[in-house]
Amino acid sequence: MACRRAPVLIVGGGPVGLYASVLLSRAGVPSVLLERAEHGPVHPRAHLINTRSMELLREVGLEGPVRALAPPMQEWREFRYCHSLLGRQIAVEDHMAKPGWEVLRAASPTRMTHVSQPGLEALLREEAERLAPAAGSKLLFGYECTVFNHPLGGGVQVEARRSSVDERKANRRVGTSDAHAATTPTLELEGSVLLACDGALS
Repeated sequence: MACRRAPVLIVGGGPVGLYASVLLSRAGVPSVLLERAEHGPVHPRAHLINTRSMELLREVGLEGPVRALAPPMQEWREFRYCHSLLGRQIAVEDHMAKPGWEVLRAASPTRMTHVSQPGLEALLREEAERLAPAAGSKLLFGYECTVFNHPLGGGVQVEARRSSVDERKANRRVGTSDAHAATTPTLELEGSVLLACDGALS
């Protein structure tokens, strides 16, 4: 397969990688994003988006769409501590009633909100895909980075293969191995910069 070139290579299509793709495309900088999962997460993950993150989303025009996904603040402002999920309540703390909250609100044009990571990722992916064609960017879901090198002449080289998380899980369920990966076509990429946005795997 022919080698693809882009100034920026992004490994990881979670919130950080998708935001980086959006930001670069808005600036007219082509990038290629690799994400090993075909689809975004379906189970809840992080759910609070802090003020600084909302400021960043505001910069790319996504504050409104993100806030539209959030429930009213009165539904999530209190933290309840219990013996168990359905057990006796020990205490309740209203984090938004603390003095520091008003100071933060006065210092920023936006405020934190409550949106689960799957919802945020879906919005960021939609925006990244919308902006990509005009910037010459690519988002490759279902591709896993397997090798990266820093040539002596500078830049970065990446090899990736088509092997989705869903496929590997299916293989494990039926008792097969990932040996087929050796025959999976390899995608070769070259860039000036590599952004490792795959969380703890970086």
